[in-house]
Amino acid sequence: MRKCILLALIVLISQHAQAQQQVVRCATLEADQLFREAYPEAGTRQDFEDWVQQQIAFSPPVEGAILTIPVIVHVIHNGEPVGSGTNISWTQIASQIDVLNEDYRRILGTPGYNSHPDGADIEIEFCLATIDPDSNSLAEQGVERIHRNDLALNAPPYTVGYCKANIQPQTFWDPNRYMNIWTVDLANDYLGYAQLPNASTLSDLATSYGPASTDGVVIRPTSFGRTGNLVAPYDKGRTLTHEIGHWLGLWHIWGDGNCSVDDYCSDTPTAEGPNYGCPVNHFSCGSRDMSENYMDYTDDYCMNIFTNCQKIRMRTVMDNSPRRGVLANSTVCSVEIAPKAAFSASRMEVCEGGKIQFTDLSNNSPNTWNWQFPGGSPASSTLPNPEVVYPAQGTYDVFLSVSNLYGTDTMLKATYIKVNSSGPGIFFSEGFESGPNGWTVENPDNKITWEIKDVGGSLSGSKAMGISLYDYAITGARDGLISPVIDLRTNEQVMLDFDHAYRRFSNNESDSLRVFASIDGGQTYPYLLYSNAENGSGNFATNANWFTSFIPASADDWCFAGTGWAGCISIDLSEFDGEEKFRLKFESYNDYGNNIFIDNIRLTGVCAASTSVENNLSERPSFRIYPNPGDGIFTLEGERLPAGNLNMAVFNLMGQRIVKESEPCQGSYVKQWDLSYLGPGTYILLLQSEKFESYQKILIR
Repeated sequence: MRKCILLALIVLISQHAQAQQQVVRCATLEADQLFREAYPEAGTRQDFEDWVQQQIAFSPPVEGAILTIPVIVHVIHNGEPVGSGTNISWTQIASQIDVLNEDYRRILGTPGYNSHPDGADIEIEFCLATIDPDSNSLAEQGVERIHRNDLALNAPPYTVGYCKANIQPQTFWDPNRYMNIWTVDLANDYLGYAQLPNASTLSDLATSYGPASTDGVVIRPTSFGRTGNLVAPYDKGRTLTHEIGHWLGLWHIWGDGNCSVDDYCSDTPTAEGPNYGCPVNHFSCGSRDMSENYMDYTDDYCMNIFTNCQKIRMRTVMDNSPRRGVLANSTVCSVEIAPKAAFSASRMEVCEGGKIQFTDLSNNSPNTWNWQFPGGSPASSTLPNPEVVYPAQGTYDVFLSVSNLYGTDTMLKATYIKVNSSGPGIFFSEGFESGPNGWTVENPDNKITWEIKDVGGSLSGSKAMGISLYDYAITGARDGLISPVIDLRTNEQVMLDFDHAYRRFSNNESDSLRVFASIDGGQTYPYLLYSNAENGSGNFATNANWFTSFIPASADDWCFAGTGWAGCISIDLSEFDGEEKFRLKFESYNDYGNNIFIDNIRLTGVCAASTSVENNLSERPSFRIYPNPGDGIFTLEGERLPAGNLNMAVFNLMGQRIVKESEPCQGSYVKQWDLSYLGPGTYILLLQSEKFESYQKILIR
């Protein structure tokens, strides 16, 4: 039975991979090749790159200036009613502009926000044009609908070459005033493509068929926006986010080559190729791929970051490339249009007496602001970006009204601000009753992993997170359950408590659960918090052995009620007090035993009014190995190691341990380790000492 289930999972995974390979995320390179073949005087990609680097060096972009790009969407359709087929609705188009503004402004509380240390607010916004090139008001803001028969166009789908030769030159609007976007039923399973920017020396190429008439982005209708006629997993509007990245001078994060090819951004790790699906931790070229970057090929809902370097490149192009910079001065969006209210807060949760900075994000140039802050001081403000102190515990609304000459708009965010008591209490809890709520799984073998299951006896309801180790057909698999990013800046004396349920299959199996911590938002998990799990003696079991697949049925199956069995786990996290990008990882280890469940996860602490809580992480052990990639002769350095053994192991990608060493150490440690005899390839290095365990990919060339 277990083998049948395993085979079914493999088939499903294979089918999912094949389905994703049926589409091609981006045809920009094909479009660029056609352009350079038509205009060889445009030079090479390297010529353009040399120009970009020169502009960055001698004319860096100005920080803090918000640029607005006006958009016209040319909807190429077959005569369907509006909202059907290729004739997409205005609501779908408007939803795409919302996505762009969230992604390019990294707006807090939206899918475009990230807490990555290299994440950037690009400070570019997008608006839908309100007038056409003859200054006539548009019937639909930002939209031109074109029946293909009116232009004598062939029936779709359309190749890139056909679009560039027939559709775009007949329909484009002045690219000095509008960013042209076309929704077109593309052939060859392409989702979209963009025209890359030119160096300023190429401005004379603005001919009837060439950079000016084809300047813009083409997107398949079923991947445009996040509301309407869409096809998953490219249904969150990130195809246009990606293509506008190209339009503003970005390359794919793998540089469209292998590990030796660069995308010219040091804060996007080198990658060996595109990522598909939604990989949590995919390593290549000796580091973790930034698969969440908008310039990768991952599913829409997995993307959420542009980096600081990518910002510099895009802003440099906006300042210096033909037709890009002048767009920021276009007035086609600002004619008789009322503002649309929007705002964000620097924090949505503070202690009593905490301060919050509010930021106006309204578009269409408001000139008056009316804020209302119930429970805050001040209780109201007419400043665009006020700072507010909240003196008392509670949950509070925030209201904003913005106006200009053409109208007024309002936004109310109910129960938006939470003010915690300065005394001890629970500030983070998860019982999984309403879904994963931002929790993710790490499933390296794409087999059985953590999922929400129905249980009995739990203190927090009828749901818990569990992993079916009983059904695993192999041993040694590790699966991670990863928390959302948790901000610990306003908490001190933090403790982690959680409930678990586990009944051994027999005394011979040693399933285990370990807990790790990350302080970099989940890029690495070097801090081992708990590892004294099942070792065959029953020290982790919460009830007697169970000879079938275990599911908790009553309180006696849980750690808080089982008499004579393992109690619940409590971990002191005070050394992480003040960390902004803290995450937890619960990692199971499968020994072909029985199922593990965890639930009712709580973080408690004393609220700290200051956001500069000190911690003692500098006292933690640390390791580094270099050069990586290398020829196989590595230097291993450790700091602050406790007295005891340092365990070192190397595994191949099949999970087989091929090297094992152990040496006594204390304090500082340096070792030159010759692994060249293993031969070229990628391996997994395990370093382990007291309260420290780290896995790292190493690459031998």
